[in-house]
Amino acid sequence: WRDYLALHITVGARQEVPSEALQYLINQDGRTSRYGQPVYVMQVREKDMGGKFRAGLLDHATFDEIQDGRRKFVECTWVKGYTSDSIRVLLTGWYEVRNAELCPVDSLEWTENTEF
Repeated sequence: WRDYLALHITVGARQEVPSEALQYLINQDGRTSRYGQPVYVMQVREKDMGGKFRAGLLDHATFDEIQDGRRKFVECTWVKGYTSDSIRVLLTGWYEVRNAELCPVDSLEWTENTEF
């Protein structure tokens, strides 16, 4: 819970329960086999697009495409490790949902004390 709460405050993460099909796809991702289950998984919606954290998605879709649901993106964040000061190193991956598949579009490695 602490892991998720800090991310909710920092980047507006939401804890959504993925569908069984989506969870299966996430489990098949190399990042999940390497780092374990993500701290959170969420579908990116138009209200999530403020600020710099998800700005890279606009290189792949317009705001209108995200807003009206023509393009669907899933965001997953894993704990990748810790710095020597015990600060979490996080890896966020963004995927476009296309033809019942997750297609990687962007990722960002960051620490929990990064400001966006």
